[in-house]
Amino acid sequence: MNEPSHTVPSNPDSPDNPSSSSLRRTKHQNYKSRHSFPWLARRRPQANADPCSSTGTTHGTSEHQLDALTQRIASLEAELESRLEAWIEAQEGREQVEQSLRTADAALASERALVTQLRAAIDSKKVQGRDEHLMRHIRNLVADRLTPEGCLYFVQTVCGDRVVVLESAFASARDASDFRHPERLLKLLGTFATDYHQALAAGKGDCEASICLGNSFAGKESDTTRGNSRAIRERTFEYNGRPVVMWPHLRIGMSNSVSDTIRVHFEWVAVEKKLVIGWCGEHRYLVR
Repeated sequence: MNEPSHTVPSNPDSPDNPSSSSLRRTKHQNYKSRHSFPWLARRRPQANADPCSSTGTTHGTSEHQLDALTQRIASLEAELESRLEAWIEAQEGREQVEQSLRTADAALASERALVTQLRAAIDSKKVQGRDEHLMRHIRNLVADRLTPEGCLYFVQTVCGDRVVVLESAFASARDASDFRHPERLLKLLGTFATDYHQALAAGKGDCEASICLGNSFAGKESDTTRGNSRAIRERTFEYNGRPVVMWPHLRIGMSNSVSDTIRVHFEWVAVEKKLVIGWCGEHRYLVR
């Protein structure tokens, strides 16, 4: 024998039901028809049916109470109807808001997907640009035409997890293209990015960590220079949206000639365990 199928009725009050508002209004009308009180009207003739009642005062009091009760019920029905109308309007407004939110969520998801695609494209271009720069500097190295800018690119490419090279450093290195000892700079930066970084990351102080750099390391400037506004300004570089004064530096040469002298100003960011290079070029301003 085939068992009768059972169909689960849909929820008429669901926000996804397009006729939910009309169904609620139909329920409202059915409620009013079910909860009207015609029996009160039928009982009133019965209350008047006994003209020979011996308690006329009681009869009048009952009639008065019945009228008051009928008025009270009518008032409550009117209030209930008003509240039902308000509830229906609130439900319709909520459905509109929910629909607007669903539309906004869909639009936001689409925009986020577009942003992700754009970022991927930008990152791809950046990688391509870095690769082209690196290949150019490798060709220069092979052709014995290494430059300070090329040294920075090598260090950033090989030790990018430990060393950050700011654009201000690349710009100053391009201006120092006449520097005649780039091989010394590359060797110094290699020690800087390996032995010196490892010592700092292990918690050693500058005095102990900088032993591997020898006289090519200077941890600070003179007190007079450190108190000079121009000297401070020329050693301040922006990193992660904030200014950083970089007093420590690497040095090659002592003259004022840009072909024989170069300075690499940097800062150790302990929380990131990274060395940040802000300058690689001519000597910065000193107070004599």
